[in-house]
Amino acid sequence: MIPEGSRALLQSQGHAGFDSMTREELRDFQRLFFVWKREAESKVESYLVDRSFVDVAAIWMERDTFDQSLELQNELVLPCKDLAKKYTLHIHAPGMASSFHHNGVRESDLSLHRRIAVRVAQYLNDWKLPHLSLTSSTLDLRVREVRAELERRSLITPPA
Repeated sequence: MIPEGSRALLQSQGHAGFDSMTREELRDFQRLFFVWKREAESKVESYLVDRSFVDVAAIWMERDTFDQSLELQNELVLPCKDLAKKYTLHIHAPGMASSFHHNGVRESDLSLHRRIAVRVAQYLNDWKLPHLSLTSSTLDLRVREVRAELERRSLITPPA
């Protein structure tokens, strides 16, 4: 399991949450997070990760560079696209943004979270990445969906 890591990186940069950061600080953070993530994932052969490079690219586009040049947007989107291809399966939880609760670290803008969620879904489809979009609303049913998909793909064996 590779932890998401952004909180520790955020604190190391002297910030308690994203809402207090300037756009340039947000871009600098995302660049650092990208490098940290690429390094962390290169050290292991098999792992489970909370945030994929699809998320990194979606946040970069929707929060950090939505009004910037294509060149700046592609700075992280293109390498994220390549790195996202190495994942065996992406588990996509649409609708999670609508149940978002501000924790003091994440951005408080619910519309931003919704735009990021739409962008994640777009990248999963446009980049033709293997993914499961969950349809259930409760945690128990979502776990069953994931388990069934992992069994279908022979990534885990069903219980005896």
